Amino acid sequence: MKQNSKRFSRITCSVFENIKSSERNFSDVKSNYTSRNPKNQTIRNKSHNIASADLMSVANETRATKRKTKGLTKPIFYKGEILYGAHPVYLALFERKRHLFQLFTRIYKEASFSLEKMERINRIEKLAKSLGIPVHNLHQQEMEYLAPGSVHQNCMLKTISNSCVLIFFFYILGVCLDVGPLPVLEWEDTKCKLENQESTNLPVWLVLNEILDPMNVGAVIRSAQYFGVNKLFVVKGSRCKLSPTVSKASSGALEVMDIYQIEKLEHFLQVKKTQGWNIISTVAYCEDESEVSNQMTDITDFRISKPTILILGNEGKGISLEIQKLCDTFVSIPPKNNLHPGIDSLNVSVAAGVILYSLSSRRKDSH
Repeated sequence: MKQNSKRFSRITCSVFENIKSSERNFSDVKSNYTSRNPKNQTIRNKSHNIASADLMSVANETRATKRKTKGLTKPIFYKGEILYGAHPVYLALFERKRHLFQLFTRIYKEASFSLEKMERINRIEKLAKSLGIPVHNLHQQEMEYLAPGSVHQNCMLKTISNSCVLIFFFYILGVCLDVGPLPVLEWEDTKCKLENQESTNLPVWLVLNEILDPMNVGAVIRSAQYFGVNKLFVVKGSRCKLSPTVSKASSGALEVMDIYQIEKLEHFLQVKKTQGWNIISTVAYCEDESEVSNQMTDITDFRISKPTILILGNEGKGISLEIQKLCDTFVSIPPKNNLHPGIDSLNVSVAAGVILYSLSSRRKDSH
């Protein structure tokens, strides 16, 4: 028994030494190329900040970064921002809403990718070439440099001698697309078109009001696309930009949906109320006797009787008092368990999925 224990202890120590070594190597890969030349890091960060700071403009200047691979200096030029992930890249190419500059794909060995992923990348390459977009093959380290936030370290559990040992593996980045910012349509430019659409169906529009986490924004957009939201609006000047991170979190739904920009949310809602629209917003479930709780409706009891606008507010603050005064109904998702501080509400993207599913079901029932 003692021999088995010592043997397992040696195996475990060896595994964790390998894990630490892998982590050091992984960190070295990412930091090595910026520590050699600090200017490269400045150029890269500046490029991404400029590209995501203004949704309505494309950076005119071409920015270059230099990498050293096996002793050779190889310049990497890109004009816009770097979109990553197979689904966002493919849908950006397919929809062609952005300026498309060039495609980067990873040079891979035969065993690096699964057959399914290789076919997916080949399909993306074929589409890019059919559109006349240059395709460049890069090494994995160069791909990581173009999209440094896209490589994720994951872990899984494997059983050895009835004990759990932690084993690390890495997501391999396959494609990146050099693109311009996603164009956002101005509300004034599309007002007449929107007013006359969908007269036979009761439309549901979604407004994102100061949601800050790009992962939440992406997940909400993905749910909106899935559950058939007719139009999606953002408020001009929102601190969360429609960045490549949002596109990746949406699994490419950002590239498909038309996004409209509102100058002033209060004015937009006032106009829609005079046109007979129902304005609803989410609110955390509560049992007190506040004014909001008295207007609160269980989402399963809510019925769509006219065109509806759903407002999703900030993760912490919700929506402002000014916007609350313009709402006709507050919908909530009642819990099925006793609540504790810190877990007394749902994440905004989770709540959005539940509410949008319920609204889509009610629209079917109304017909």
